[in-house]
Amino acid sequence: TEARSTNDKTEFVHARDIALEYLKTAERSDQHSEFALIEAYKVVESAFITGALSLNETEVFVASFSAAGDLKSQWAEYADHHKGVSIGFDLRNVRPPKGSGVGVTFAPCVYEQAAKESLIQSALSHFVRQSVKNYRQLTDKDWVAMQAKDWAMVQRIYGLDSFDRDGFQRSLDERISSETLLSAARSSFDLLRLASHCKNRAFSEEKEWRLALPHTKGRDVVGEPVLRRGPDGSIHYVESNLFQSVGKLPITRVMLGPLCDLRKEVEEILAVNGYSVPLLESNIPLRSRA
Repeated sequence: TEARSTNDKTEFVHARDIALEYLKTAERSDQHSEFALIEAYKVVESAFITGALSLNETEVFVASFSAAGDLKSQWAEYADHHKGVSIGFDLRNVRPPKGSGVGVTFAPCVYEQAAKESLIQSALSHFVRQSVKNYRQLTDKDWVAMQAKDWAMVQRIYGLDSFDRDGFQRSLDERISSETLLSAARSSFDLLRLASHCKNRAFSEEKEWRLALPHTKGRDVVGEPVLRRGPDGSIHYVESNLFQSVGKLPITRVMLGPLCDLRKEVEEILAVNGYSVPLLESNIPLRSRA
């Protein structure tokens, strides 16, 4: 399911807010870091509003699992109001759709503020370091003079008598711009992989593990069409067998919900499909209101 269609209304943009707040409050040790952090702020803001991380440009499809197999809130929300079952999987062989690319991430979601800030700081480090380097070089008269000397030497090789100051400035600007764009793209890619795993602390009890597949909006996902569901077709999703490399589902156990009275039926379903796994009961002593 596309990440922005989950029940968390801060999905994906939560990482943006953390990144922007970090960049506003990060320590400015000198004018170089001040310039770099201001530029990084602009890059993040632009990327999420109109750029590669915006809703208009990118979709992120997620498959969610939980390390909390017996949680009252999840029984209520995802298992027919406590009457269903939870299925335990061995996820060591879970795989994304073939050919889906290096942007795919399968990892636990991060809920603690300090951990999220650390990850986002790391993602932005490419751009910040490059911006500091660029600013330091452009304000270093000796460095600029050395570049001008090299430029003059190239001109002499091509038989040009006078120093082309405008050409030199354009060359310098293009070089800095190219390095800046490359570092911005790298940081944006890292932010894209992180954004779908940074979750509001209010959801921490779910202990979610998530497989995230970033995708350029408007295109099919590695041959699989983007489908729609919901009353108005607004929820985008992709169908894929995440366990295609292991044959049948790698079920490790099944647990009956606090109000589930279908033990016999569940046993029959497992037996008919060739599964010999533990069938447990929830430890939550919930009273039936029926």
